[in-house]
Amino acid sequence: MKKSVLFLTGILSAGIILSACGDRQTGGQRQENTAAEDNAASEETDAADNTNSSDDEKGKEEEEELTLNDPPETPPITIMDLSEEEVREELAQYPKFKVSENLFVNVPKEAQVLRYTSFHRHPTLEDTKAYAKGFQEIYDYIFPDHPMDEDYLYYISDTSDTEYDDDGNLLQDFKKVKDYRDEIFSGGEVGPTGSICFLYDESWHRQLKELDSEVCLMIPHPTGYGNGVLNKGKTLKLSGYKNEEGFCPNLYTFWPCDYLEDFVGAYQPDSKASFKLADKEVPICEAAAFVERYMNGLPYPKERTAETCVIGVNVYKVNADTYGYHFLTTRKYRGIPYDHIQSGSYTKSTKYSETTGFAFMVESNDIDAFLGYYQTVSVADYEICDKIIPFEEAAKIISGKLSDKPQFDVLNIEFVYLDERNKDEEGHVDISNYISKIKPAWKFTMYNPNDEYYYACFLDAADTTGKPEFTYYTTSRDLGFQK
Repeated sequence: MKKSVLFLTGILSAGIILSACGDRQTGGQRQENTAAEDNAASEETDAADNTNSSDDEKGKEEEEELTLNDPPETPPITIMDLSEEEVREELAQYPKFKVSENLFVNVPKEAQVLRYTSFHRHPTLEDTKAYAKGFQEIYDYIFPDHPMDEDYLYYISDTSDTEYDDDGNLLQDFKKVKDYRDEIFSGGEVGPTGSICFLYDESWHRQLKELDSEVCLMIPHPTGYGNGVLNKGKTLKLSGYKNEEGFCPNLYTFWPCDYLEDFVGAYQPDSKASFKLADKEVPICEAAAFVERYMNGLPYPKERTAETCVIGVNVYKVNADTYGYHFLTTRKYRGIPYDHIQSGSYTKSTKYSETTGFAFMVESNDIDAFLGYYQTVSVADYEICDKIIPFEEAAKIISGKLSDKPQFDVLNIEFVYLDERNKDEEGHVDISNYISKIKPAWKFTMYNPNDEYYYACFLDAADTTGKPEFTYYTTSRDLGFQK
């Protein structure tokens, strides 16, 4: 039996979403390390990459002890106060680096930097009641002229999931809220984790030949991680896509990046490049700014501790006359984004989990679809960092970790949060006991012309041991962005 992918993960884990929005030729599964990588990195990196923390085991013991803390706002520290030209000059000192013409520098000048433990707070019944009210509020905000029909309102929980046979036929569907309303709000249908979210999809398993005005919305419970879905159906209608049986796919599972084959290019979010959408031509920088305002301006949840940010924009051709913008999104906490990963095949993975959100625009001043809605972070214990490894030292250390044979094309320089999530006995993210260790890191994304792989290299930016952890992953997917 096959169960629904999104609920079983419960979060946007890289392996699942990479598969859903993966490269058609290579797929989206992470694979074993290849020999090609050995030409590019020293043996020391493998030792660093395989370092395992005992925090996973401690997490299970400490679950009941975790309490919500709000770190106080303290004066920010300087992260990097260099112009792009000065960054180029610094990198040019190292023979192993060749700086790309399209170098993308995404580093805040200053911010409060923390190491902290994040956790999934199990919701109470009062939380669930507030969530139901908030779901209706955000639905009415997004679709003011489109009343909700309870026949299409489902819920996802430990007790409400889908099952399919090996041929993809639906054996068990999500339960409808209208049939279990009393049980939901008395706690009988939330299951052991207490997690529940509502899914509204007017296209769900209806086998529609054409879309009319159907819409889809799934907003995560604020105590969870950020697994949200919106789809208004405009891109699907404009693309004309149908499955092999001639039906429109469910809006809940239609990711434009998985169906649009005409990829134009990847751009930095402040790019002034402009393409014609369904109604008019819009510069990428203006569209990216709109997406952040839209996502962070939705009325629910009221209390926010994080925000959604855009870190790149992929451009697709939707039909002969229309382009669409596919925005790569992630969570940002107090000015620093969580690491984001694009779809594709990865030949080496790290112990960290990456965020894989997106939003899609096909008309100006509107979002047609998104996957991932990041507005909260639940912090338990934390440490405020009063200093970090400066960029200049990070460049020196990372250069020293690379082999002498190739010269790496440096594409992106970023400062991100790495997310090490609690694993179960089988090595999967433990969604019933979600605990995550968060730490800041320098991220250098490079291309190795010797093996034709792209390398995302990370250096612990708040190391206090004098031996900062260095780790990396590789992919054949182009990770660069045009200006």
